[in-house]
Amino acid sequence: MSLFLQETARRGVIFHFAGFNISFSHSEADIDETLSACEAALRILADALGDGRIGERLAGKPYQEAFRRS
Repeated sequence: MSLFLQETARRGVIFHFAGFNISFSHSEADIDETLSACEAALRILADALGDGRIGERLAGKPYQEAFRRS
């Protein structure tokens, strides 16, 4: 998830880790940009899973929950 979020953010698309939120205020161009960012990020993720080098592709620390449910 960390690598996916990093790569979409690099392409100008910011997601909340819990999911995608699209509304009527997003234009067709916004949706196209989002899909392009997701496609590029998923290609990078596929390569990382294939060669087992996910951590090496991360620019920072992996995502961790700040609060845990009890």
